[in-house]
Amino acid sequence: MSRGAIRVALVALIAGLLLVPGAARACACGAAYVPEGHTVEAGEEIAFLSWADEGERERLEMLLGITTETPDLAVLVPTPTVPDVTQGDPERFDELARLTTPPPEKDWSLFDEDGAGAPPGAAPDVISRTVLEDVVATVIEGGDASGVAAWLRTNGYAAKPELEPVIADYLEDGWRFTAVKMRGDQPFDGYADPIVLTFDTPTLVYPMRLSSVADDIGEVTVFTLDRTFRSPVAAWATSDEPEAAVELVEEGVHDDVLDNLVERGENRLSKWTFSIEDPAALTSDLELAREPEMAETFAPAATESARDAERNLSPWVAVLSGALGLVVGAGAVLLLRRRRSSAIG
Repeated sequence: MSRGAIRVALVALIAGLLLVPGAARACACGAAYVPEGHTVEAGEEIAFLSWADEGERERLEMLLGITTETPDLAVLVPTPTVPDVTQGDPERFDELARLTTPPPEKDWSLFDEDGAGAPPGAAPDVISRTVLEDVVATVIEGGDASGVAAWLRTNGYAAKPELEPVIADYLEDGWRFTAVKMRGDQPFDGYADPIVLTFDTPTLVYPMRLSSVADDIGEVTVFTLDRTFRSPVAAWATSDEPEAAVELVEEGVHDDVLDNLVERGENRLSKWTFSIEDPAALTSDLELAREPEMAETFAPAATESARDAERNLSPWVAVLSGALGLVVGAGAVLLLRRRRSSAIG
């Protein structure tokens, strides 16, 4: 997966909607802020949801492609509780894509067959500020929608007025926001290195409501890894069937975080892709419900049985053995000829 010429530990994520006139596209999970007169375009958006503490604390890792001509870019991401913010790993998304890609069909023919009640204009409280390699992530809570918008403007970003009612809804539900800002002084074009938000929640959730006032979003891909497969709970969800549902085994996983989850029994990997045609329909966040009866869509190559692996290898073993036999036989003939020549001499 190409990440572009510049890799920034931007918030992986999700710039939910563009907060300036003339912006081209938006993403689903949060809101992107750039100074007035500039635009930001969001491309591919991918999220990986799993448990840090099963049933209590979610681990949300996000990857986003972003193009903007200004280095002054920030992203606002809502979460139901105060999150911890850490750096993610872009290669993890390559591994998730590999694990959910069906193996090619084989041809054996050659071998065999809380902010409610705050006063108007109340500013949010800053809970934490985390400095990562290329971004600064600030967690805020409380206040009201106009106060959050004023806080953003004070920090150099113009908030779209249409966004304030959605911010108000999140605040009424007691959610917090994480504002992530690039530290570099260069425009960005490529894949931002992912970040991880870890927060308390009883169900796996991907925040989407901030994008309800966007003009365009595009596709959103969501992976989940749990003890059972997961399916979306949202009226706007456009996919009835997962793009992939696979059961992993430790031997087939090549990522430490994924391996640890599989080792403790959370080995059902689901992949869903959503095409958001009408952003106004995003009146709810994306919850992922357990689907214990869901069947695998395919058995990935990474989890083939030893018998299958042996079957894949055996024809090549036969061919290589034959080739080695020819080489050894030729060597023996050559050695014999040399010995006979010596005897004659």
